[in-house]
Amino acid sequence: MSNDNLKMSTGEHLSRIDLKGTLQELLNEVVNLYDLGEYSNHKVIESGYEDCNIHFETSKGNYLIKAFAKTRQDNEVDRYVEIAGKVAEAGVNHPTYHQTKSGDMVFNDSHNN
Repeated sequence: MSNDNLKMSTGEHLSRIDLKGTLQELLNEVVNLYDLGEYSNHKVIESGYEDCNIHFETSKGNYLIKAFAKTRQDNEVDRYVEIAGKVAEAGVNHPTYHQTKSGDMVFNDSHNN
């Protein structure tokens, strides 16, 4: 399979997640919940095979959102977060993980409720 077959459009990636509002609403909510400054711009990363990853910039820096696929069960997300925590504790080189203002690692998009 060629790399071209692995690339998908932005719309295809966004269709993987249960986004009820707009992407801009989601990004604004993330920026606020994680205290990341003022939103500047974003780009959906058009590779990957399950979740939707979004690179975005704010007044405080560059960040990556992993929006879990709507097919993932809560226990799968919990396990992913647990493994990510263990990786961080073990000193493995990885992106910095951020907590919300209330100390959570993961939040559910309020537009999905």
